[in-house]
Amino acid sequence: MTAATALLTVGVITSGFGLFMLAFAGLDLLLDPRRRRLVPALLVPAAIYLTWYVAYGRGGVATARDPLTLEAILSVPAFMVDGIGSALGSALGVGPLLGRAAAVVLTVGLLARFVRGGSVPGRALACFGAVVVQFAILGLIRAQLFEGAAGYSRYAYLSGILVLLGLVALVGRRPMPADPRRRMVTLSAIVGVFTLAMVWNVWLLLAGRELFADRADRTRAMVIVITGEPPAGVNPDEVELMDRTITRLREVLGEFGTPLQDALAGDAVRSVPASVVDEVRASLVRASDQP
Repeated sequence: MTAATALLTVGVITSGFGLFMLAFAGLDLLLDPRRRRLVPALLVPAAIYLTWYVAYGRGGVATARDPLTLEAILSVPAFMVDGIGSALGSALGVGPLLGRAAAVVLTVGLLARFVRGGSVPGRALACFGAVVVQFAILGLIRAQLFEGAAGYSRYAYLSGILVLLGLVALVGRRPMPADPRRRMVTLSAIVGVFTLAMVWNVWLLLAGRELFADRADRTRAMVIVITGEPPAGVNPDEVELMDRTITRLREVLGEFGTPLQDALAGDAVRSVPASVVDEVRASLVRASDQP
């Protein structure tokens, strides 16, 4: 338990995704009567994270938007629906739209089992609950970023894995059918789902790479613009990019270096399209015109 607590602490202090794993571990312990007494140990990483958040973290989160507003809270349900659909769609390889349908079927099935007095493995509920927590927290701070933000590839990886683990726990150990025809149908279904999941997630990986490459282009275009002569009428001490003034960004570049080149992997830095540079210049002019 000491090792697990230490690892969860490392998780929450190195990645926001550590929060979702902390939620998973907490639910897994809480839903297991044999290990429920261990839940208080999770107060250690939780307290460390809350202390950091109150002292420093909330300032960084607030650069996007304040999560404790009515607008942020009201945006969470729709974000959760999209995110859970993306998680199911990634795990099954059917995409977010059919993933939402799968989520509805799964929810109805779980409720029906409860109504009939059946039991659902705690590990399955912990996995699905962690996915809900993940997209609830993300919705508070990220729902406003862009349309379809819940389908962001980086969110699908962890949530998709949790869904897979939850489905495995839900199905449990089951022997293959003895009848040859039923065995073949079952095996074909397993292979089909696996193939769909692989194809979908490879596409998701490639699409995510291109998204990050485009954003890297914009970042490098910004560096090109601010390190040169700014457009006429743009005051570098007042006009902001990425929530920082041009002057401050120049100081950051001087302190940490420029992303326009890479000494270790020079071929990883592609040339910036002129159209992106022009777009950044135009955004600076628009920002300078605002009161």
